[in-house]
Amino acid sequence: MGSPGALQTITPTARLPLIVTGVSAAQPTGSTADPSAPTLTREDVEAFTRSHALSLVRFGQDGPADVESFECADGAGMRERMRKERDEDLALSDGGVYCHTVLRGQFGFAGPPAGGRSGDLICPTGYLVLDGRTGVVVDQGPWGGTMQPYCVLRNPAKTALMLRSEIVP
Repeated sequence: MGSPGALQTITPTARLPLIVTGVSAAQPTGSTADPSAPTLTREDVEAFTRSHALSLVRFGQDGPADVESFECADGAGMRERMRKERDEDLALSDGGVYCHTVLRGQFGFAGPPAGGRSGDLICPTGYLVLDGRTGVVVDQGPWGGTMQPYCVLRNPAKTALMLRSEIVP
């Protein structure tokens, strides 16, 4: 892993194809004539996340991830949720249906240095927003930046007790 205190970032899991927002898609297996109902199922997303790794600029997945939650809503409902929980304003169609998935695993975010330390974060959860009819990934990222369980610094500052134990045998 390198020397203590060295900048370390999580690189996306090499053996899995990376999820590309707007391009990658889970394969919906459900069917419905109702255009306001999703054809994407939790099982579809589970299969997709077993075969693809989250990846975005300065963000990646390390190892497998499990689907912790899965829910779908119309465009207005999903926009409101993302505004409230992530302070993001996604451009989602009012007539569309979107599915939000929280994944549990290990995710990393390469943050800017702060106070002479790495700003890199380790996050226990990530998320996907997918089009509920086509399965196309609309958004992805670390979930623990604003929602519990929170992300933590990769290399937190050493406490006085830790420093003392290194000096005093």
